[in-house]
Amino acid sequence: MNMDVAVIGGGISGLATAYNLKSRGRSVVVLERQAHPGGNAFSQRMGGFLMEHGPSTVNAAAAIAVETSRALGLDDQRCDLGEGVRRRYMVAEGRLAGISTGPLGFLVSGYLSPLARLRMLAEFAFPHQLGGEEETALAFCSRRFGREFAERVMDPLVAGIYAGRASELSVLPGALTRRLGGSVRTSIAVRCVRREADGVRIDAGKDGVFGARAVVMATQPHVAAQLLNGLNDTAAAGEIEAPPLAVVFVGFKRNQVDHPLDGLGFLTAEVEGRKINGAQFSSTMFPGRAPEGYVSVSGYFGGARAPDLARLADEDLIQLAKNEFSDLIGARGQPVVARVRHWPVGPPQYGIRHVERTACLRDTPLRQPGLFLTGNYFDGPSVSACLGMAGETAIAVDRYVAGCRELPEKVSLAVG
Repeated sequence: MNMDVAVIGGGISGLATAYNLKSRGRSVVVLERQAHPGGNAFSQRMGGFLMEHGPSTVNAAAAIAVETSRALGLDDQRCDLGEGVRRRYMVAEGRLAGISTGPLGFLVSGYLSPLARLRMLAEFAFPHQLGGEEETALAFCSRRFGREFAERVMDPLVAGIYAGRASELSVLPGALTRRLGGSVRTSIAVRCVRREADGVRIDAGKDGVFGARAVVMATQPHVAAQLLNGLNDTAAAGEIEAPPLAVVFVGFKRNQVDHPLDGLGFLTAEVEGRKINGAQFSSTMFPGRAPEGYVSVSGYFGGARAPDLARLADEDLIQLAKNEFSDLIGARGQPVVARVRHWPVGPPQYGIRHVERTACLRDTPLRQPGLFLTGNYFDGPSVSACLGMAGETAIAVDRYVAGCRELPEKVSLAVG
C-alpha cells in the first residue's frame, strides 16, 4: 500500500493529524496497535455510572477545541461544568480547605499563611526571568511567589487535573475515526520504520509492509524512540519521562458521603504526605456520571511523586482510595462500584531541558526528510494542546508531500 502519509498511533494526536491531512486531500493510513483507536481518551459505562479512564474534559476556551468540535458536528454533545461547582479544594492538615474559584481565592482564604499571602503580593518586586537559566516550575514559583505558594499551590497544580467542557471524551476520537473511515487500521503492531530513496517503509510483521511518502510518529515518546532505533535525531524522545499513573473510580450512594462535593475535586500538596495526588468529583462536574441518588469520585495515584503506587494491584488501590476518601470526604461503607485503570506510561513530565529536547524533535524533518513527530509530550497533555500540535504537524507534512522541504516557522520553532 503506497500512501501519501502513514500515521503511527491512533490516539487523539494521530487521529487529528490524519483528519487534517485527509481534509487537505492527502491519502492517509493510521496504524494503531490497540484493538480500538482513541488512545487515553476512553469512556466506560457501568450500570448508570460513567468513568473516564483518561482525560475527562476539554478546555472550552481553546479555539482549536471549539473549531474541531464544530467541524465534527459535536457541538450538541458538549456540556458546561455542573452548577454544583462552586469552589476548588486543597488538602490542608488532613482536611479539605475550600477556596473560591475567583482570582483572589488564595489571597482571601486561610489555606496559605498570612506571611505567604503577603509574599504573593510582593511578586512584582522579583524579576520574571533569571539570567536566561532554565528553571523548574517549583523553583520559578518559589522565587516569584514564595516557597509556601510553590509547595502548597503550584506543586499540586502541576500534578493535577485539567478542567473545562465535555460530555463524554470518547466521542471526540470516535468522531475522528468515523470521518477517517477505512483509513484507520487497528491491531497493527509496527516493528520498525526505515527511510528509503522513494519514501518510508513501515514493517508491521504479519500485517505486511506499508509504504508512504512521509510518516508521522504519533506514539508515546519512548515508543517513537524504539521504532526509530539508530536515528540519533530521535534519541531525545526516549529521555522524556512518563511515570505510571492509576485512576480509581468509585461510586457511592449520596448518603454515604458527608462532603457536599461542591467543586471540581481536590488537589494534594506533596508536603501533606498523603498517598493520593488528587481527585475529581466526577458527578458534580458533569451530568450523567452517576445515577440519581448516587455520586462518583475519581482518585489519582502514582505519577512522578510515587510511581510504585500506580503499580499496585487493583484491590490494594481501591482500598487506598477508600481510606483517602473516608478521611477527606467522609465516605462510609463499601462503594457500589469500583474500577481501576492502570496507565503504565502516564502523562509526560516537562522538566529541565524539555524545551531543548522538543526543539530537536520538532526539527527532525530537516535532518530526516519525511519523518515527523507529534504527541502530548510537545505542548502539553491536554486534548486542546494535542489538537493544536496535530494541526501544526499536518501543515508541515502537507508542505513536505507537496515538495516544500522547509518547515513552517511555527512548527520549526520550539514553543513547547
